[in-house]
Amino acid sequence: MKANIPSRKKIKLEWFKTDADFKIDRKADIQYNATSVSNNKHIHDCKIKYVLNKKGEPKELPSGSPLTLYKGGLPFLFLSTSATIGNKILSEEIIDADIEINDDIIEIKEGNPKISFEDAIKPKEHVEVRTRYDEITRKITIENKLSSVINLVISFKQTKDVKFINAEPEPDEDKEPIYNFNITVPSEEIEKIILKLQAKIMTRVTKIKPEYIREEKKNKKI
Repeated sequence: MKANIPSRKKIKLEWFKTDADFKIDRKADIQYNATSVSNNKHIHDCKIKYVLNKKGEPKELPSGSPLTLYKGGLPFLFLSTSATIGNKILSEEIIDADIEINDDIIEIKEGNPKISFEDAIKPKEHVEVRTRYDEITRKITIENKLSSVINLVISFKQTKDVKFINAEPEPDEDKEPIYNFNITVPSEEIEKIILKLQAKIMTRVTKIKPEYIREEKKNKKI
C-alpha cells in the first residue's frame, strides 16, 4: 500500500519524499445514559484512521492537506490529514463500513426502589423520587466483512448513571472511567464482548401531600 500527499494547488511545494511505515487504527466508542442503556439495540460506528510514520526529520504539515492512498498501484481512497505529531502523519477519521458493531440487550435485573421526597413548587405538593439500581447485561458483536484480519479497540466509557461491573473478556486497559478492549477479528468472522453494567434509574412524580389529602376527605364529609 502507498500514500501520497500532494502540494496545495497554488503552492508548488513538495513536502517530502521518503519511505513510511503504514498503520491502520480502528476504534469504536460506547457510552450509555440512564435511558439508552435499557434500549433493545444500538449500532456503533467503527472509526478508522490511517497513520504514516515517516523516516528522517520531522516535517509539520498543515491539517486538511489532501492524502491519497494507493493499493496495487491504483488510488483507492481520498481523504485529508488531521495532524502531524513528530514523525507521525494522521489522517482524518472516517467510518469503516466493512466492520459492523451491533449492541443488544441480554438481561435486566431491576433493583429494589428507594423512595425519597423533594419540595414541589406548590406548598401542598411534594415530589416522590424513586431510585433503583438495575443490573444490565449487553452483548457487543463485532463482524469483520473484510478479506483480512483486523484489530480494533472497543472503548467503553462509564457515566454518572451507568457504571462498569465486569466484562467477558476482561478489558485490556482499565482506567476508570475508560475501559478498553483490544479485539482481533479474523476475516468474515465475529467476536463478542459481554458487558455487565449497573444503571441508576430515577423517576419523579409530583403528588399531593398525605395530610392535605386527609384534610380534603374530611371537608367533603362535613
